[in-house]
Amino acid sequence: MDSKLLHCFLAVVDHRNMTAAAAALHLTQPALSKNVHKLEEELGVRLFDRLPGGVTPTQYGLALARRARLIEHEFRLAQSEIEGLREGGGGTVTVGAGPM
Repeated sequence: MDSKLLHCFLAVVDHRNMTAAAAALHLTQPALSKNVHKLEEELGVRLFDRLPGGVTPTQYGLALARRARLIEHEFRLAQSEIEGLREGGGGTVTVGAGPM
């Protein structure tokens, strides 16, 4: 699964509108729609119900959104850890506590 597709998907979840999400991502609306469609094909489910005023996530979309947010969070933590290691801030800290 491509992280770019997840990022596009989450933008649509957040904006509930393909045009607004595309603008936030600096993409065209057709390009964003293509990315969402590609993710839907990959997963074999419809992620959004298309409505006249925008979109709403299906049950599959809601489930993916929860997990995709965790994936993005873990990725940011990994980037931060790598940055710390690259700057020489890596190491081990041991903390002990005595009986209370």
